[in-house]
Amino acid sequence: MPGSIVYAAIIRAIGQLNDRATLDFILRAYNDFDPFVRVEVLEALKRLDPTGEDARSKATVREALNDPRDSIVRIACQLVVQYRDTSAIPVLQRITETRPEVAATSYDALRQLGQY
Repeated sequence: MPGSIVYAAIIRAIGQLNDRATLDFILRAYNDFDPFVRVEVLEALKRLDPTGEDARSKATVREALNDPRDSIVRIACQLVVQYRDTSAIPVLQRITETRPEVAATSYDALRQLGQY
């Protein structure tokens, strides 16, 4: 079994435990090369830091908006809205103009943040 699959499963399990003490581990895991691991990190953040109280969570989500994988950008857009992170608005606007595959998701996030 490839290591990244195991790593992603660990991230998922930790996220389901909902223990904020694991947040450092989860945030470091976002730097993994495997997009499956990065998806699991974002999903775990939804539970571990649901309001974006930790500035590192918001920074990770904003970084994820620039991910080459559309699936990751979609989840990041959801988290930007969940966190009410208005500092991500310029990136969301750029996405609507430059990434047609995720433009609708980005536009919806902007709308929910009161931009449209």
